Amino acid sequence: MPPTVSILMSCYNRADLVGQSIESALAQDYADFEFIIVDDGSSDSSWQVIQQYMAQDNRIKGFRYPHRGTAYFADIYNNALSKAQGTFVAILDSDDTWPADKLRKQVHAHEALGCALSFGYLRYLRDDTLSSKTYPEPASSKLVTSTRETLLFGLLRGDYFVSPVTSMMTRQVLLDVGGFQQVDYLPAWDYPTYVTLANTPQGIAFIPEVLGYWRQHSASQLTWQTAADLAEGSYRFACEFSRQHNLVPDSNTLLSGKRCNWLAGANYRAAVLACDAGNYQQTWQHCQRIFALRRWKLFIKSLAMMAYKTLRRLKQSWQIPREFVSKPE
Repeated sequence: MPPTVSILMSCYNRADLVGQSIESALAQDYADFEFIIVDDGSSDSSWQVIQQYMAQDNRIKGFRYPHRGTAYFADIYNNALSKAQGTFVAILDSDDTWPADKLRKQVHAHEALGCALSFGYLRYLRDDTLSSKTYPEPASSKLVTSTRETLLFGLLRGDYFVSPVTSMMTRQVLLDVGGFQQVDYLPAWDYPTYVTLANTPQGIAFIPEVLGYWRQHSASQLTWQTAADLAEGSYRFACEFSRQHNLVPDSNTLLSGKRCNWLAGANYRAAVLACDAGNYQQTWQHCQRIFALRRWKLFIKSLAMMAYKTLRRLKQSWQIPREFVSKPE
């Protein structure tokens, strides 16, 4: 008989962490699964680590291909999906982990609710230490009492986001909508895929349980532009999807307070990068976007940042070369 769950993982240069992720899957108290791992052309020893686990457990099936990167995430996961046989599909990134009861709780919920997509709370994992903080915040979360329609609307508005580590999908519905989705202006597969599944008749369900541990990595400027692309891209996708399916009257309906904060923060970081590169026109465009979002404090902060960096650059350009400075007699 086919397994109940197909676990899909994409791995790239995670030799130091992929073993922990695999171990958390093998430690599940629900054992009826297959584990399909795609190595995206890792240049470290990730593939060797994966092979070691393949030799230990025949539920693990590994495949290695030349590196393609984040722009092809949907293709990578659709490749894995084409090899899957399970009734349900779960995603485990190669740096995240699961609590031991994740699959059991989620399979039972899917069987009871008949949903296309489910998700739950996550806890943050930093330096192998679990934080007590969860997302979404249980104290203020209205997700527990939300209907599938309001969950879809909240997902479109950016009231919350579904983390892949807590997600589970019904494979046949996923296949029916064309598999994992990705658009060229959004460097992620999860938001387009989850919105598409949430809009099916089977819809989306929230399970008020901790279903995944999401690893936080140290921020760097390389991630700032990605954050901006994710913020702007997800909003653009929500607008286009909503217009296509006649879900909301206008795009302003999709600007929740949380989404406005996310967009403003992403534009501020993008403004910093543009200013550092000397692209003041682009910097000003990001500042204007923050103004349009009515995030006044951040707008003032962005103007101060622009003024400071501009004056600092001018000061450096005005410095007299040392060889032209006369020495005292």
